[in-house]
Amino acid sequence: MADRLNFGSLYRADLLWCLHAIAKDQHSEVAELLGFEEKPVIKKAEPEVTTLSGIECQISAMTAQVVMSQANKAEGSSYYRMIDRQVDPDKIAQAQGAAELPDWFIKASPSYFAETETRIPALHRIKPVYPPLVAWSRLWPMLLRELGKRVPGSKPDINKLVKKVSQGQKIRHIPKCTRYTWAENINVLIDINDGNFPYRQDFLRLQQQLIAWRGSDGLAVHFIYDEPGAYISHYQDGKETIEPWRHPEPNTPLLILSDLGLHSQSRRSVYQWLAFGQQLSLNGIRATVLMPVAEREIDQRLLRYFDCIVWDGNSTLKPVQAQDRTEQTHHPDNGGTEKLLALLFPALRVELGLLRAVRRLLPTNACDVSHEAAVWHHVAINSAGDEWGWQASSGTAYQESFLTQFQQLPQIKQQQLLEQLGIYHAQLPDELYFEAMHHFIRLGLELPEQVKTATLAFMSMLVKTYSHYPEQQSLALWVQRFLLRHDDAAMRSEHQLAFMAIEHQRKHQQLGTAIEWPADIDPQKMTAFIEPKSAIYFILLSQKGMELELLSEPESILPEDEWGKPSVLIERMVQHTNSLTLSYPAIDGKQLKFTLNLESDTPYRFTLPPGTHQIEIAEESFTVEVQSAGDKADWVCARGVDGNGLFVDTLSREGKSYRWYWHSPEITRQPAVSEKKGPQMAWEDPRFWREWHHSIAETKDQELTWQVAPGFWHYQSPNDKTDLTPDWADQAGRDRYGLYADVSIAGVTQRFRWIQPGSFLIGSPEHEQGRNDDEIQHQVSLSQGYWLADTTCTQALWQAVMGNNPSHFKGENRPVESVSWNDAQKFIKQLNRQQTQLDLRLPSEAEWEYACRAGTLGGFNFEGKLSLVNVNYRAIWEYEGDKWGKGSLHQTIEVKSYPSNASGLYEMHGNVWEWCHDRYGGYSAQPVIDPQDLEKGAYRVLRGGSWIGYGKECRSASRRDYLKDRSGYGIGFRLARGHQSRQTSASVSQQTNWIRGPVARGVQAG
Repeated sequence: MADRLNFGSLYRADLLWCLHAIAKDQHSEVAELLGFEEKPVIKKAEPEVTTLSGIECQISAMTAQVVMSQANKAEGSSYYRMIDRQVDPDKIAQAQGAAELPDWFIKASPSYFAETETRIPALHRIKPVYPPLVAWSRLWPMLLRELGKRVPGSKPDINKLVKKVSQGQKIRHIPKCTRYTWAENINVLIDINDGNFPYRQDFLRLQQQLIAWRGSDGLAVHFIYDEPGAYISHYQDGKETIEPWRHPEPNTPLLILSDLGLHSQSRRSVYQWLAFGQQLSLNGIRATVLMPVAEREIDQRLLRYFDCIVWDGNSTLKPVQAQDRTEQTHHPDNGGTEKLLALLFPALRVELGLLRAVRRLLPTNACDVSHEAAVWHHVAINSAGDEWGWQASSGTAYQESFLTQFQQLPQIKQQQLLEQLGIYHAQLPDELYFEAMHHFIRLGLELPEQVKTATLAFMSMLVKTYSHYPEQQSLALWVQRFLLRHDDAAMRSEHQLAFMAIEHQRKHQQLGTAIEWPADIDPQKMTAFIEPKSAIYFILLSQKGMELELLSEPESILPEDEWGKPSVLIERMVQHTNSLTLSYPAIDGKQLKFTLNLESDTPYRFTLPPGTHQIEIAEESFTVEVQSAGDKADWVCARGVDGNGLFVDTLSREGKSYRWYWHSPEITRQPAVSEKKGPQMAWEDPRFWREWHHSIAETKDQELTWQVAPGFWHYQSPNDKTDLTPDWADQAGRDRYGLYADVSIAGVTQRFRWIQPGSFLIGSPEHEQGRNDDEIQHQVSLSQGYWLADTTCTQALWQAVMGNNPSHFKGENRPVESVSWNDAQKFIKQLNRQQTQLDLRLPSEAEWEYACRAGTLGGFNFEGKLSLVNVNYRAIWEYEGDKWGKGSLHQTIEVKSYPSNASGLYEMHGNVWEWCHDRYGGYSAQPVIDPQDLEKGAYRVLRGGSWIGYGKECRSASRRDYLKDRSGYGIGFRLARGHQSRQTSASVSQQTNWIRGPVARGVQAG
């Protein structure tokens, strides 16, 4: 309409704002006042339009654009939002796109996530036996000698008797042979540190065996707490006691289990032991040290104060004799460490038992106990706790050496090596076991036929699953590690090539860059996993200005104009023919249907009138909400459309403004057998179509359901291509309830549901049955979204964090109960200290009811009447003495035993009361934004009812006050977390900047 006359601080958005707010006869004056001038509009000749019978028209995209832009032009600003999305399975079944894939891929089933039993062959499912450093039969005589005393036995000493007779001595009594027996008091000092950590099992097993041999009376076992001679710790009844070190009484044997600092990365540890040995010597004590250190590594200075006995299979188990040198001389290990590493090359994870078993396949003079420690601290490996794995760039360096050494082993030892590798890897998850076996096959090793068959079948199934379910981040991360660990041009396998093709194609789709293959890869061999046999067209539906624009070139960069970047409603929809059917309503209410040619370079544009409309594009139907400038939800203070999509702004109680972007619904598909089994798959991904005809064949006897992952408001823009997974979660995804995030808390997985900002009526209407006086109904607006656990805190989670279980009704998956509000706060504090990024808390009372209702207005968040089918409660409506209804459980039940509400939250009614953060207080009848906690009051709020409660207490609006230091068999809690915005919250004054500039078009302020 107008062009700028000068450059100031006003933009076209300001002009549009004013034109919308004032009468039409004043538009010219206002435009001139703002620095714009009106230009005459030159009308173009209208093309001839052929009218066809019915509502179907077959016209070109360009002609349709002109006709519909005139017929459907809506006045004022419009905001388009897709609120629902459906698919026609009958049309999908006719989709094309079969690819020429290998037989093993076609026959494989994408059932990795659905399988519950292991596929590992039985011959490897054997618990490995931990190999001791020295056989017990050899070890206990040595310990008896060092820790015992000589006493007369009953057997005559013939040698002494003959000697006396030969010397003519009188035989007054027959001399007896002496024997060893355990000393009455024995001190054992155990040193577990970073240097000898791999040997701690040997230390602890010896402690247990020593108790079994001689009993615990008079046996004092202590652990070095920090450094020798400082503090020690000991355990009694599971409790640790720390106290200063005290020297044992004279003539009391002292056994030390330690490496005396020789495996430490710092020489300081050795000097500490020398100082400690000197203290012992001054007190007349000479300790015996059983040490997992080769004699060549022992510092001669230590022999001044300790009787050092090498703890290894080839040891004489006698104290090492001092040599004529005062300083430690390091002897080379003759390549033993490298030989040991080479034999372990095929392993993915190595624990000490496997390391020792492989070491014993080598000659004793080639590999000793110190080589074990050297391997554990080698730069080529990453150690974590009881196991280690290869550095990403180090493992392949040992491949050639492994093959050489493996061929040099006798055949029986070759079989033993493969057997040990198989047994130990069978203790790992299936994918790691079969990855290792697959690696053995690639190396040309002879595996049992059943292992080879199972490995190839599992890898085929894993490739098929990875192709079908791109949203599964855990599998995607494993594939990336798999490709990194086995990036060897000389040993490419068909499964590896398939993984590589899918992975490269996925990155290509995400980043929009060309696929760059390694030099040894023939791209023609990857085509079957990348391109379908027939053509595929990609479609974008976006809002551009006040119109919707349909494009068939999503790979191109959407151009900017005076409106900025288009806001995308549908991204990467897939079409298999160049003929696309579009159906949508016109202003006069008629349903218009067009067939468009996707090969045309001209985009198709159309408008929809305000209201809720159904449009159809190919096999999908969409519900689109169109709002005019005057329509705005009461919890929204401003809204608009920019290059990041449709957004709304909310204003908090403190005056802070937050921006939320709309994420449109998505289509997912999965078998109808169980909603808990099998991951979902977004159908925009082309791989969905390439494998669709295979999935139809695989599920002939199993119905496929098409589910809609609903849309939601979120702090992250849908145009942001990064994952929606928060930085505090392990993974996130979308299902028919909305957005969720899974996080591992102390080893227990807890799912959180995203609860978007909004408003609702808290409390209950006066006519609601069972209503209490403290449920005054009024409007509450929550300016910020938050995350809420989908279940109450389970006993497994509590046990993992707190180390105890206060619950009366035991069960890992039952809710923890018998916890006060104070107990819940201690739990949350402990958990946040362990995982600082979580920042968990209890939900506020308003947050709890908002999430519980999930858009419902009645007494409960489900349809139908209250019953034991959907709620665990007393099975009577209100107090009737000690009466219980028929079928009531009289106890808690496992979480997720009842259907969830529309937000995916379980047992919001019944089972256990749930603590809220708020202090209990009366409601206001006035609308409230972000209700705040009361400053005074000793009582906290309980919500939801319980197994012991009455039906009316389980209502969405039911409230109960309870002292925060009290608990009960029916009281638990649910975890919550505030939203985590990726942008800095703007103040109210900053909000005005959002309506200045062409990219923030059509903004409506509150």
